[in-house]
Amino acid sequence: MMEILSELTSLSPKVVKVSVMAHTEQDVLDLMNYTRGFKTLNPEQEYVTISMGKMGKVSRITSDVTGSSWSFASLDEASAPGQISLSNMKKIREILDEA
Repeated sequence: MMEILSELTSLSPKVVKVSVMAHTEQDVLDLMNYTRGFKTLNPEQEYVTISMGKMGKVSRITSDVTGSSWSFASLDEASAPGQISLSNMKKIREILDEA
């Protein structure tokens, strides 16, 4: 994964987007860690990384912590495994944003 993010970043794109299926908890944590590291090294680069599947849901709600510029939510039916509905995403964000 590090090689992929390095190569994509070296091309100086507007946005680097990576979505991968999480098979283990470590897959999710690795992608979140890689994103944070690359965002630290390349603060001007826009990143969006998402782990798909049930285990990957946490990556969708922690984008501000990992360095992802945004996340994806569904309006009606999910378009990808593990996608959270917009209404649930709003509820989660409200809870996380409480002082």
